[in-house]
Amino acid sequence: SVHCSKVASDCLAKVVEFLNRHEQEPMKKINTPLIDHTFEGVVKQQWYKDYIIDVDDQLLSEMIDAANFMEIGEYFLFVVCG
Repeated sequence: SVHCSKVASDCLAKVVEFLNRHEQEPMKKINTPLIDHTFEGVVKQQWYKDYIIDVDDQLLSEMIDAANFMEIGEYFLFVVCG
């Protein structure tokens, strides 16, 4: 059997929005070690910075769960977790 979390449509919409944008304009590689330890200092592209601004804690938690389930990569998790 496969465990599949129940995910609300607004959460899936945000994840799909991210994936569509990532396909059009991939997020630039985050170099390590980090020189700047702030979200704004590390994420350089404005769309990725703006993407998470109005997300409340509940939706953020659901988005992280969905990203983990779909194994869509470290970039998504970095953007949503800042």
